Amino acid sequence: MNLNTRPFFIASAFCISAFLVACSSSSTSDPSDESDLGSQPSPTIDQVPSIGDTSIGKVYTAGDDNRTLYTLTSVDANTFGCDPTCEANWPPLLTSVTQAGISGVFDIIGRDDSSTQWMLNGYPLYYYTGDAVAGDVTGEALGDRWFVARPIPVDSASNSEGEEISVASGSILAADGSRLDKDGFTLYFFANDVAGMSNCDEACTEIWPPLLADRGARAYGRYSLATRSNGMLQWAYDEMPLYLYAGDNAAGETNGDNVGGVWSVVMP
Repeated sequence: MNLNTRPFFIASAFCISAFLVACSSSSTSDPSDESDLGSQPSPTIDQVPSIGDTSIGKVYTAGDDNRTLYTLTSVDANTFGCDPTCEANWPPLLTSVTQAGISGVFDIIGRDDSSTQWMLNGYPLYYYTGDAVAGDVTGEALGDRWFVARPIPVDSASNSEGEEISVASGSILAADGSRLDKDGFTLYFFANDVAGMSNCDEACTEIWPPLLADRGARAYGRYSLATRSNGMLQWAYDEMPLYLYAGDNAAGETNGDNVGGVWSVVMP
């Protein structure tokens, strides 16, 4: 894959859930479900969701109007937690496609009414009625359990030797909550880390910023989430935390490779 195209990098192996997944409904409501916004119809969308840009970075969208999609974080994978009252404000992303041909991060789940709904990484997808146009993300963090559906912020590119390396995709969450444009910047491993845990302290992160995960992020395939000492989430690949390097000033640079003998470019 070359740096100019940088298609969204997806781990190669993913087991598609069975079409008729049991609808384990632990449906609940909260004030964010019951806001007086009125309901909107749930159109049947047969195209795989696409990626759109918003003020809070890249998100998955669907439909002719490319409205933002959301997942509910208070449920387990392959289950629902949004009852009919909830769905009046969080319409499900329905589809008539079958299991055949679906691969990667997307799948479908059977509903109690015999309809089917799109899922991302095993979690059902919804719209929010408070969003009026493409790019709206007014449902983000509502009830502290609804979050935008995001692609994993990792891509692949070729270095100067033609080897495949991992790079950041899109804008990246900074520790202060802002977003930085690091599209195409090289990602690194720290040899002193252990599986699932970063040993790069606050002083270290001034030079080696962690690839932070947004709230509501979902692990997928070989990508997991490590919790840092300050409670923030950091993306990891094969359980090893991912970092950027402050010495890289442009996409494609690999100035951090072998620094101190403990930093290395990620080669998936």
